[in-house]
Amino acid sequence: MVERARTRAELLGCADRMRTVESDLLGWRLDAAYDLVLCHCVLPYLDQGSERRVWQLLREAVQPQGAASVISTNPVSEVLSAVHRDGDAELALRRLDGQAVYTGIFHHKIRSLRRKEPRTLRLGPASK
Repeated sequence: MVERARTRAELLGCADRMRTVESDLLGWRLDAAYDLVLCHCVLPYLDQGSERRVWQLLREAVQPQGAASVISTNPVSEVLSAVHRDGDAELALRRLDGQAVYTGIFHHKIRSLRRKEPRTLRLGPASK
């Protein structure tokens, strides 16, 4: 994916204005702030402590006028599909309580949000 982005940037003539970083997210040491940071399909695979560290890293990695693109699974869709598709209210409640759900995309179990976890997160300047 990263190589594809580099190749596309070359074709579009903007490679000199783009820097890609491929790294272990939790081991990455920030060396600059960026205009755009992508964090796609990562969060469901992390425990809550690691997820908090990633949110903090995103806050620090994005320039004041920059943006972060975060894509994750929608835990509500798994709850609704248990009720609508499977007709299983007990399964829906287990999923609502954070039961791991198997995803066919990556052949991996992912966790859902817990009922009491925050649903929104302000992505502004890092607090010191």
